[in-house]
Amino acid sequence: MRTIQELQTLFPACATKGLSPDEVNLSGSTTFGKNILTPILTESIWLKFLGKFDDAIIRILLVAAILSFFIELFQANTSSYAFTGIALLALILIPGFLISAFRPLIPASLAFFSIPLFFLGIAAGQPSYEGLAVMIAVILATGVAFLSEWKSNKEFEKLNSAKEQIQAKTIRSGSVKNLSMEELVVGDLILLEMGDELPADGRILTSENLSIDQSLLTGESEPVEKHLISANQYTDGTENPSCLFRGTQVLEGSASFLITEVG
Repeated sequence: MRTIQELQTLFPACATKGLSPDEVNLSGSTTFGKNILTPILTESIWLKFLGKFDDAIIRILLVAAILSFFIELFQANTSSYAFTGIALLALILIPGFLISAFRPLIPASLAFFSIPLFFLGIAAGQPSYEGLAVMIAVILATGVAFLSEWKSNKEFEKLNSAKEQIQAKTIRSGSVKNLSMEELVVGDLILLEMGDELPADGRILTSENLSIDQSLLTGESEPVEKHLISANQYTDGTENPSCLFRGTQVLEGSASFLITEVG
């Protein structure tokens, strides 16, 4: 985390009057970047759904259902249906074992493989209704689990989107402005009061009875008192009383701080 002195070397008036328009452009566009979190790479919705089949209990149920299908096929008058089923099974398993990227998809492939197996059983006059019932239960269970996770992810995205709309009291060119988190840059002078959420990481300039909730970062529910140690303080971390971190909450008091890190 950059020190206050380092920022004052780059932006001489940042701790008193805030950044000028030229300094904002220099900090945000060419030097330090914008206050935007790097998007987390996520799987496609279909891969997430198929991944729900890769569970120990689901795999056991899949094997039991497929064995039930094959038992019925081998009881048919001709073994050609059973060997057709074995050939189809080989087409699924062999690529999965040879190509590591396909291995996580084997359980889902086996689930959908049960459909042609059931129709083979009908054609052979030996349909396995027990196997079909197990497969329906598996698909329903994985579908419910997927929908539950999908809804949770959507709610999480909404919360994150709402947080991005938070306004921060920012001093620029001597005037107080309410700016969104995305508009903030390194060197911005921010004013804090009770109830505010920290829009970025930074170091305290002034404080009065400042108490911060850092449970989001540390897991500890006890509030942490914060105050300035030194303008040339190089150490950082949640245990440092002069350091503030994005996403934490002001429980009590007020303060001003300089943004040292964004994104």
